[in-house]
This record gives sequence, C-alpha cells and structure tokens, in this order.
Amino acid sequence: MGGDLRAALDEPGKERIKDLARNPLRLFLLCLTWEFGQQKLPDTKAELYEVFVAALYDFKKQAFPTTAAQRTNLNAALRKFARTAIEAGYKSILPDWFVSKHLEQPHPELFEKAIDLGWLNRVGVDAENPLKSVYAFYHSSFQEYFAACEIEDWHFFLNHVPQNPQQGIYRIFERQWKEVMLLWMGRKDVDREEKEAFIKALVEFEQGTEREFYGYRAYFLAAILIDEFKDCSLADAIVAQIVQWGFGYFNIEKQEWQTFSYPIAEASKAILPESDRTIAIAALTKLIRTSEAEDIRWQAAYSLEEIGKGNPDAIAALINLIHTSENEYIQLQAANSLWKIDEGNPEAIAYLTELIRTPENVDIRLQAAEYLGKIDKSNSDVIATLTELIRTCKNEDIRWKAADTLVRIDQKNLDAIAYLTEFSRTLENGDIRCLAVGSLGETGKEDPEKIATLIQLFGTPENEFILWQIAEHFGRIDKSNPDASVALTQLSFNSDKEFIQALAAGNLGRIGKGNPDMIATLTELIRTSGNLSIRWQAAHSLGKIDEGNPDAIATLTELIRTSGNLNIRRQAAHSLGKIDEGNPDAIAALTELIRTSGNKYILEQTVDSLVETSKGNPDAIAILTELICTSEKEDILSQAAHTFNKILTETQQMAGVVTALKNCLSHETYENDFDRYNNSYKVIWHCAQNLPYPTFYHAWHNPPTTPHPEVPDWQTFPQDIAREINNQAELSNQIQLLCIDSKNFINPDNPAAKIYTEMLKQGCPKSEDATKTMADLQTYWDLLLMDSEKSFILVFYNSRGEEATGFSEIFVNDLSKFDGHIAIVSENNPDSLTAFSPSQSDLIGAIVRWICQVVWES
Repeated sequence: MGGDLRAALDEPGKERIKDLARNPLRLFLLCLTWEFGQQKLPDTKAELYEVFVAALYDFKKQAFPTTAAQRTNLNAALRKFARTAIEAGYKSILPDWFVSKHLEQPHPELFEKAIDLGWLNRVGVDAENPLKSVYAFYHSSFQEYFAACEIEDWHFFLNHVPQNPQQGIYRIFERQWKEVMLLWMGRKDVDREEKEAFIKALVEFEQGTEREFYGYRAYFLAAILIDEFKDCSLADAIVAQIVQWGFGYFNIEKQEWQTFSYPIAEASKAILPESDRTIAIAALTKLIRTSEAEDIRWQAAYSLEEIGKGNPDAIAALINLIHTSENEYIQLQAANSLWKIDEGNPEAIAYLTELIRTPENVDIRLQAAEYLGKIDKSNSDVIATLTELIRTCKNEDIRWKAADTLVRIDQKNLDAIAYLTEFSRTLENGDIRCLAVGSLGETGKEDPEKIATLIQLFGTPENEFILWQIAEHFGRIDKSNPDASVALTQLSFNSDKEFIQALAAGNLGRIGKGNPDMIATLTELIRTSGNLSIRWQAAHSLGKIDEGNPDAIATLTELIRTSGNLNIRRQAAHSLGKIDEGNPDAIAALTELIRTSGNKYILEQTVDSLVETSKGNPDAIAILTELICTSEKEDILSQAAHTFNKILTETQQMAGVVTALKNCLSHETYENDFDRYNNSYKVIWHCAQNLPYPTFYHAWHNPPTTPHPEVPDWQTFPQDIAREINNQAELSNQIQLLCIDSKNFINPDNPAAKIYTEMLKQGCPKSEDATKTMADLQTYWDLLLMDSEKSFILVFYNSRGEEATGFSEIFVNDLSKFDGHIAIVSENNPDSLTAFSPSQSDLIGAIVRWICQVVWES
C-alpha cells in the first residue's frame, strides 16, 4: 500500500492529504480506504466518507454479510434518521426513545443491521432511566455525512423571507449544520449549478442595518464552503473580499490605508484557515509583497503561520519579508513565522543567528535568542548570547530576561539556575529579585535542584517581600512542604508590614485546600486582625480552601456592608461572588459601586468583578447596558463592551441587549459619538454570532415590553411557543398546542368551564355534553385524545407574570389525574405535574424540548 500511495501523490496530492487529514479520524479513514483498493485520492470529504462506507461493508462482509439491496436500504434509513436527529437537536448522543421511534420501530431489521455493522453503537445508559440505552453513530462525522446525503437542495439550509424571517429557513446560521453543509457541498452527485446557486445566495444575503451582521456571517460561511467546492466560479473573489475585510485596502481617493471595524477584521482573519487554503495563501503572499504598510505585512505573515505550513509560496513570501522590511521587529516576527511553517528552514535560522550577534539592539538580540532557542535548544550561539547578556548587560531587567529565557529553553541548565539564584540574593532591584524567584518557581515543579535553591533562600529573610515571594512560589511547587506554609503563616501574623500580611494570607488560599491548620490560621486572622485588607484576604483564601465556610461568607458580607473603602468593598464582593455564586449581596454591592463610583480604577475593576461573579445575571446585564447607553467615558464604554462577551449567555438576554443598543448604531451616533457606536457594534456583533436570525430580526423590530430580557413576554407567550414549534416542521405536523391563561379564572378550584371555552377558541371541537366540572372536562379531554391523530399539548400559564399567585392545590390535584401531555408554568412545582418556573432561563426553549420528548416518546 505505502509504495502505491507515495507513487500516486504529486505535490497537489500531498497538499490534499494534509487538507483532508486535519481531522485524525479522516487520516485513519484515508489509510483504510487505500487498504481496500481505493487508488484515487478523494477530492472532498464527502467522497472520502462515501468510499469508507463501502469499505466498511466489505470489511465486515464475513461476519455480517449484506446484499446490495440491504446496503441501499440501510443507507437510506440512516440518512433520514441522521437528518431527523440533528433537526431535533440530537448530535453524538441519541436517547433510546428517539432511536426507537425513528429507526427501530419503522425498520427493525435495518436497525439490527446498523447495530451489527457498528453504524450505531450502544454507548451507555440514560442518566434518568438506567434501564434505557443511549446510542451514538460510529462517529459524529458519519451522522453528519448521512444527513448531508439526505438533503436534496440548498433551500433546506436557506430560504430567506426578508420581511418575515419567522416564515423562512436559516440553518446556515445554526452551528450544528456547518459540517453537514460542507459535506453536502462535497457530494459529487449534487449538480455544480446547485452549489453555485447556494454560494451566490450566501454572498448576496440581503443587507440592511440590522441584517449587516448576518450578511457577514453568510459571506464567511461561503468562504468556508468553497473549500469543498474547488471549482467555484466565485472562490477567488470571495477570498479576496475576506482578505480585504481582515487587513484593509488602500483607498486611492483618500491616499491612505483603510481598515474595517475590529469584529469584522478579526472574524475575517479567523475564517481564512477554514477557506480554500491555496487561494488564501496566494492572497496573503501577494499582500506581503505589495503592501506598503509594514504592520499589514506583518499581520499577513502571522496569518500564514496557521495555513502556510510547507507551502513554497508562503515560505518565499516570508523570506522576502525578512530581506525587504526595514523594521527589525517585523523581520524578527517574519523569521519566527518562517520556522513555524518550515521547521529547520536555513534562512530563518541564519537570520535569527545574525540578529543575536548584532549588539545594537539588546531587546532584538534577546527575542531572537528566545525564538532560536525554541528551534534548537542546544544551539551554541543561543546559549552564548544569553550567557553574555547575563554577565555583561548593565540593565538588570535584560539580565533577568536572559536568565529566564535560558532556564525556559533548558530547565535543567545549571548556569541558568545559578544566575537566578544569585539574582534572588544579590540584585539591588527588589522587583527583579522577585522576578528571579518567580522564574525558579514557575519552572521548578518536581525539580530537586530548584526546590533545594528555594529552600536555601528561606535562610535570607532580611527582605520580607522577597521571603513572601519565595514562599508563594515554593508553595506552588510543593504544596505539602511545611516550610512554605509555616513561612506564610508567620508572615500573616508577625510581619510589621500590613501589605505583606495580606499577601501572605492570600497565598495561604493557594496551598492549603482542606488543610485544617490553614483553615484555623485563616479563621483566626479574620477574627483578630484589625486591618480590613488582611481580613478580606483571609476570608477570600478561607472560602477557596473550605468551600461554603460560614466565617468567610459572614466576613465578606460584613465588609461589603460596612467598609468605607471602595476597593475593599469591591474586592469583598468579588470574593463573595466567587465562593458563593449568585450571592445577592455581592451582586447588589457590585452594581451599586458601578453606578456610584467616580474612581476610574474602581469602576473598571468592578465591571470585571461583576462578570466573573454574575454570569447571566439580569442585574449585571442591565447595568452594563446602561453603561454603554449613557457613560461619557471612553474607557468605561470599552470595558463594558468587552465584558458583555463574557457575561451574555442566554438567547433572550442577547435579544434584549440587541433591542436596547440598536439605536446606538444610528448615523448620528456614528458621526458624533463614535466610541458609543463602536462599542455598541461590538456587543451586537457578539449577539449576532449566537442568535438565530429570526430571533435577532424580531428583537430589532419588535422590542420586548418586559423590563428584563430574560422574562417572557406573557402577552405573546402562546405565539412565541408556537413559533419555535413551527421551526420544526415534523413536530408542528404532529401536535395541537393549547395554551390556557389562568388570569381570568373566576373559580380557581374549578375553572373547567373557562378552560373548555378557551379550548374551543383554539380550534377544539364542541362537546355535546355540559362541561362544568373538572370531571366533565376530563371526559371531554379523553375523547379528544381518542379521536385525534395529533398529540394534544396543554400548557397552563398566568399572564400576570410576577404578580401571579400560582394555581389552586385542588385544581392541580384534579389536573394531575388527566391523561396526556399537560404542563403548568408556576413557581410552585408540584410533583404530580410537569412544571416550569416562569423565571427559569430559556423557558420557551425548555417547554419546546419537553414537547419534543413527550411526543416522540409516545
């Protein structure tokens, strides 16, 4: 096999191997297909999987023989099943009830074949029902391949209805379909015209103020898909546009280099490695050769690191950049990129060697030595240069960096250890001494030489700050060693410098998890210290090493409420939020500080603290939205926008933020308040990368009436559920949804007549008998279930929202005796009924997922 394979591959073939083998599974499959006589290299991933499907049947024909007809039927069943599973949100792990409904029951003999052949495998048991199995395809990529083979045309992925997206199809923006689209694009049985039409629809996706974000997403997808459609007529133009968005262009009229906003530029650069690499490399190398902007040439060189490995054009472009750039730092980075794409390249090594011998710029020499050391750790020029800098340079910072670089290149280098030890003891600059200790500590795990050095350094305690640094790093290396904990404990109580006490108390939290002596030490510090900073550090550490410790929580809560020091209040709130996630005191304190603090540093730190401790919290989202809409400080606007990317997690929250910030993207704001425009754009861009297009469109054009985006709009609650159900065609054809608002129940214990009336309004047939009691309603309900081919879903809610008082116990008890699929939305969750909290995250999504499960299980 090996000889035939090598003989079959020319240079383009080798590049294709690398391309297909980005995924290790594909490399394995590639080798296996050759074992079974496949001599032609597949052009696309879809063709590779097609070959492997046939190879697997041949591989197992002795143990599990199959006829051509059986293979055809099984493949057809697997295609339909795979697509249905992805549509339902099941990828990788498939529950027993779903497999039974969609494969085993309709095709029992094919199900057994799928199990025998390994297309489906029992991979465990259901966590909620250990008697039931869970399944998975041979690999998730085969689920995607089979699904791709089931899709007839590109409109399955996109059917754009510009004025009413709720009626459209936008799977192009759903991550679970990305690989399916790639495999569909690589199918040889799909007409070229069909593929061209899909790419054209993506690059021409309708633009507009609110659609601009999704226009970019669609274009990026087109750039990815052309990697599986090599003869696409638009491929060159698409990559050229992506490169322009990523790196800018020269504006002839203005005679200057124009760039695009940060989110667009960064997303464009990130897409290039997923696009057609040959075209992308050609575009980047052209940019390196022709651009007059040095920083753009460097950025292009950096991008080549990921996609240009082994490519001769990329190598040549970087060599050209080394020799033509007038900026030493860019030359240095180009050499670094060169050895990354062509390991051992003599040009890169020669240039780096030249740089480390040139004495003019010490920083350049040091950086070049570091890069060259990564290529060749034993390179004598590197070691000689670093040693020379350590011995002769007058700049202590450079001396430390040289020693630090040397010990990182060769962690057992005795000279480097000796230099760092000497620096730790003798340098006059205390900060550099600490850095030297840090270098020993960070590289010294399980290294007896460095551990011994740190132990010796305990004998030089004349500088408490150095002693703290030694103990802190020593504690990281060997948490069980008593020397570090004893030193830190003594510093916590006995240092005459309060900031040293606080630092030592803080470090005890890193090395003392579960240690009763440490817990006792920190508890005593909390109770006896009169210094607020020490008490905060001790409480913070205690919460880390003893989760839920009441003394820690009580101390932090007290500091939040009573300290007049804003920084202490912020730190205490931050710590409390970390050790007791969602703590209302912590969130309230941080929110208040953001609104009231006039101190820039405190404000920036508080925003960061709010993110780390309040992910998804509505109050945190509200205050950040308020900051972007109202703050006049550029740095705060930037901080708030950056923070949003970490804190926004839920669909409804993102939709609410889009509604709140969309007015900041006006032309007037762009002209007169660009910072607000730019930061609002960044946040909405983030939301657009995660929201379904119809949801984003609705948020832009139909602002929610509720004050918090995470709370459902109870006035449109039934329609919102119905809309989500309609997005799943198979599900919507199987059910009749009935949503009953309980706000007008006159008799909460017996609302049968009102429920019956509402059911009639929603299309249910009339009853010949009176329906006045819950027993009457139960009879009517049973008849509905018997006479209809559809599954009835009955959901009770109260549109008063937070003002609602819940449901009567008598009513809930009666309702629990009904058959069928019934749920209530209530804070009081009875065991006898399926219940959803009105305040839970993604309430509508949770209800729809429940509907899917109960319908497909029945």
